[in-house]
Amino acid sequence: AYVKDMSVTSLLDAIVAKGSAVSGGDVLLVSHGTIEGLDLNLTKKSQVKLQGRALEALVENASGGLGDFETARILRTTVDALSVLKEKMAKVRALSINRLELRCCLLGDGPRYLDLTRVFFGASSACAPDVLNAIGAFTSKSQPTSNPKVWSAWLKGHPRATVETLAPGRFAWWRPRAGGL
Repeated sequence: AYVKDMSVTSLLDAIVAKGSAVSGGDVLLVSHGTIEGLDLNLTKKSQVKLQGRALEALVENASGGLGDFETARILRTTVDALSVLKEKMAKVRALSINRLELRCCLLGDGPRYLDLTRVFFGASSACAPDVLNAIGAFTSKSQPTSNPKVWSAWLKGHPRATVETLAPGRFAWWRPRAGGL
């Protein structure tokens, strides 16, 4: 299911809404990621992502190893907001996901955080790429070039562009802020 306004809470809601279709089965999740977890804000308003210390804190809290006040402090949220997130997390974990297929960059290169992500979702197993990964259609309005002047002009007009590898075989991509991912 496509999740509009993607955040961890909206993702958990979408998984729970699938209910029996997910229970004991596999889940495919396409998202941005890092070696420390998913590049998803916990809520639409939160700037804290499900990665690094935040991911560790949520998993520790769910197992009783970290208290609610300390977890809320790490997540930069309230205990009430944490309770809502924990309730959603518990509902997903109760579905006993068999395999969590993650299509996000690099998470497979961070085995500790890949396992914490698996535990967060309550899956029996999880896998993710250990390299940069792309899913979807890419379109181009220009022809490939190695001309340094064309590259300089394009990059100047697209300051948030991401450039992969080095010349002469480099590749750049850019996405506008509005719409889509």
